[in-house]
Amino acid sequence: MPKHIVISGAYTISSAGDDAGLIVLTQHLREQVGNDTRFTVLARHPSRQFAQQYKVCVEPNLEYPSRAESAGRSLRGCNPDDSPAEMERILRLFASADLLVLGAGNFLNENSIGFMRGMLARFCLKTWLADWVGLPVMLYGLSASPLSQPYACRAAEWMLRRAAAVTFREHASPEILQAAGVRLPAYQVLPDPVFGMPKAPPGRELELLRQEAMPAPCGPRLAVALRPTGWPDDRNRAYLALMATCVERWLAADSTRDAIFIPQCTYAVEGVATDDRLVAEAVASLVSPRLQSRLHRVRGSWSPPDTECFYRTATAAFTIRLHGAAFALRCGVPVAAVAYEPKVSGMLDSVACPDSWRLPLNASADRICAVLDSIVKTPESVMGSIMGSIQARIAEHARLIPQYAAIARGVMR
Repeated sequence: MPKHIVISGAYTISSAGDDAGLIVLTQHLREQVGNDTRFTVLARHPSRQFAQQYKVCVEPNLEYPSRAESAGRSLRGCNPDDSPAEMERILRLFASADLLVLGAGNFLNENSIGFMRGMLARFCLKTWLADWVGLPVMLYGLSASPLSQPYACRAAEWMLRRAAAVTFREHASPEILQAAGVRLPAYQVLPDPVFGMPKAPPGRELELLRQEAMPAPCGPRLAVALRPTGWPDDRNRAYLALMATCVERWLAADSTRDAIFIPQCTYAVEGVATDDRLVAEAVASLVSPRLQSRLHRVRGSWSPPDTECFYRTATAAFTIRLHGAAFALRCGVPVAAVAYEPKVSGMLDSVACPDSWRLPLNASADRICAVLDSIVKTPESVMGSIMGSIQARIAEHARLIPQYAAIARGVMR
């Protein structure tokens, strides 16, 4: 009888880093459990294209399709006027499964804390429903942000201690939870699953450039991975202006330089709040007209391996996306990475990146540009040694990634 595994995370929202985790886990579980293993993904936006691409079934989770529809309400099925049908559907699905996998991603945080709202509440509710039917739960490659609200701490501790297996993707996360007073069960720290993602074939980047109507680089190219902030308008405008200043300085320093904006998330449902391409457009509009011809934007929505390919064309990268930094490093590209959350520092530490490449969230344009200039001006022999060490660490990480599937196999019923 084929095994049936249900997976719930940040899927069907066009996030290359999150989808990479799904690719990796399903690939290794098929290798270790059997090619006939069935997967059902619980997702915000079930899609036939997503199901075909990743060879899974997709069912709606308990989120509302948009933020506007969720305003003032708990998860679907948890409101007084809701039908019990949604919960019953999930229970039937769980009763048919052999394992529930929650993750990978930063779900241990205080976003939208309230009664049955937000990512942590969503995972807790699914853990509770799994308990009803005796379905084991694996927490897959989770990250944590600092917790301060008692509700969040209690919810996180309950979910962690209920799970049959707990895995984190960097050492900082269990330390953050313990600092908040969360008592942890036995757990294992493994590398970010993205380090085990299959790579696209050599030369694929040239085909992608052709499809995007972009030139190959003629000199140093800067890969830029930006994210929406969710900040108030004044602060967000300052952020966009800062990003434009950094890109403009990069281009102005050398007439052979160009830059490419690479979106890690192309989730168009919430507009500029979630689609990196719109952030890139906003920043590009602030760059001097005389430099626009050397400023390129990836406009498509590509698979994770294809998204990574664009970094192969770069000399350096500047990212405010965790997996933008990871993709760049996998391609052997040095990166100036803004550590906007502990998970970024944890990933950079895990591959022994130079401390100077790590930038604080409030980094100035002078500091950002200084790091990028130092990367470009580092002698080739020195940079080759640095990147060789990083690549060796990444190769070690890749060899550890199948352990996620081994842990899952060990706890499924």
